[in-house]
Amino acid sequence: KDMRRMYFRNKMHRPIAAFVVIIIYSLHFIAAQVNVTLPDCFEPCTKVHTGNEVIPGTDCALYHECSYGEVRARRRCADPLKYDVVNNYCNWDYMVVCPPDIQCGPTKYPTESPIFSPTESPSIPPPTGSPLSTPPPVTGAPVMPGTPTESPIATSTSIVGSSNALEYIAARRVLFERHVLISYTAAGVSYRSTLYKFDEFMKSLEVMGKDGFGADFQFFLFDGTDDYHYGLVNTAAFLASAMVESISADSCDEYHEEGYNGRFPTSNSCGQYKRSYQDEKCEDNDSTYSCDVDPNMQISAVTAAPGARSPPPFMCKPGNSYAGYWDTSTGVPIISAYSNSNGRTDVEGCCFWGRGALLTKNVCNLGKLNYYLGKGGAKQGRRNVLYPDIDF
Repeated sequence: KDMRRMYFRNKMHRPIAAFVVIIIYSLHFIAAQVNVTLPDCFEPCTKVHTGNEVIPGTDCALYHECSYGEVRARRRCADPLKYDVVNNYCNWDYMVVCPPDIQCGPTKYPTESPIFSPTESPSIPPPTGSPLSTPPPVTGAPVMPGTPTESPIATSTSIVGSSNALEYIAARRVLFERHVLISYTAAGVSYRSTLYKFDEFMKSLEVMGKDGFGADFQFFLFDGTDDYHYGLVNTAAFLASAMVESISADSCDEYHEEGYNGRFPTSNSCGQYKRSYQDEKCEDNDSTYSCDVDPNMQISAVTAAPGARSPPPFMCKPGNSYAGYWDTSTGVPIISAYSNSNGRTDVEGCCFWGRGALLTKNVCNLGKLNYYLGKGGAKQGRRNVLYPDIDF
């Protein structure tokens, strides 16, 4: 059932395979015309070549969208949001730590403020090669690192043991960082993910592929065998899902997808597409795994969809008052009786939205994660729990 749901969800979002570059979105965004005096020593899009940067002197209310060292757009976060330089999106002001403004030294020569045309989009140079072309059929064994057709690629990742799959992946670090661990701004500008790094991926793959978290729970890499290519396929399938679910948006939390005419119910945190995450318990209401629903819990997600007017991160809080909706046309929250597709208008107990690379969600799945990897299992006497002090 979950696989069917993932298939249709992925089909709706038009995913691509793990080793194919995501098509850059249309370049039709027009920059907001916002008047602001820039410091003489501030040169836009020099420190941030491609991505977003806060405009100094605006208390993180304004930011630039940069593309290849050029200002593509100047945008404003709607009140009460500020631009979060850590998470790269407009976030609640109380969650944002705005960096100090740039301080200019004495000016020795006359200078002029930077001039840019925010209504024009720079042409993005095409990638080398043809990433969307169909590769020829494979007639032999997979190409191993060190063949004359490839230059050696250095990696700082330590490979333990003699897993052919791990060695094969480690030797292709540059390809992973160039085509797989790539995120996109709301305007479709690509940049290297700030959350999903190659070294951390390899460390996780070593832990889960070699040790796992129990005799029956291991990520199959078929390491040390001639069938390691099955491990590569397994890894590619995982990455293909992760690219669609989280990497492309540089997010580790589920974000608003289901909306109506630009209005996104705040109660989407309770569940999207007519689901109720807090009611999705394990079979036969097995209390061994399922998380307890605490109506007094109040938390907020860390990441949200990119874009200045995109809805803020998911949140839950006690009480049955109306949570309202987020209006993307104005970029402000509206408090009124507005329900999600499952009829919820509040967010009490709605703290079980998707998290992680595959957006693991609901009280059963998060409870199983906590049982096998975290504090839930340690409390019940499980041995060798990887994170006994973390209550997932």
